Amino acid sequence: MKKNTMRAEGWLQLEGERARNLRITGSGSSPGGIYEKVTIMGEGTINDDIDCFACKTQGTSRFGGDVKCESFHVSGNSDIAGKIMAEMMKVFGEVKISGNVKVKEARIRGSVETKAGVSAETIDLRGNLSVNEDCEVETFLCKGGFRVGGLLNAGDLEVKMKFPSKAKEIGGEKIRIERDKFPFSMNKKGQLEAETIEGDDVKVAYTSAKIVRGNRVKIGPGCQIGLVEYKDQLDVNPDSSVNDQIKR
Repeated sequence: MKKNTMRAEGWLQLEGERARNLRITGSGSSPGGIYEKVTIMGEGTINDDIDCFACKTQGTSRFGGDVKCESFHVSGNSDIAGKIMAEMMKVFGEVKISGNVKVKEARIRGSVETKAGVSAETIDLRGNLSVNEDCEVETFLCKGGFRVGGLLNAGDLEVKMKFPSKAKEIGGEKIRIERDKFPFSMNKKGQLEAETIEGDDVKVAYTSAKIVRGNRVKIGPGCQIGLVEYKDQLDVNPDSSVNDQIKR
């Protein structure tokens, strides 16, 4: 067996001995453990924690503990009883997670739901994301819809809604929220709801919020805003409603 030491330049540190590959084809189950590659083609269950470099599932997969890997790729349905840590997470299906999600990059083309929180460098969302707690991310790109039970915090946040979206609070440096212009969008009435939106440079459209704060604020069409607090500049579209505005 060979020894894998922690990679000096790796974002995610994996350690332990691994020489085996785990492959489930058709239907089967396995205890957890340390592997090079885990592949599930069909219906497979991992009963405990799994630690591997690459995990790929096509069909239906269930993980009874934590998932720790560099690459996590799902086509189909997957349930994770614990948390997930990965450098890259790709979802072309539906993933439900009970614990926290910590990834470097997530590409979501289906649906991801977690009962806890999310931490990521980049989220590229073209489907649905549901987070019960906070979502902390450097770059958040959305052409879909989301629900965040706590704070959605991003350095750069760009949302083009296909579906109604909601967050308790939204914070960031650069915030752009608008409706997707794709003519065949299933929902042409996409609307975002938040209690508070706060950033340095804020542009919102088709948004309902109690408070919007920023240095430079632009309220586009289709908005209902209770209070806008701004420092340098405020523009309000005539098709939107702002009850109060305060220049700080």
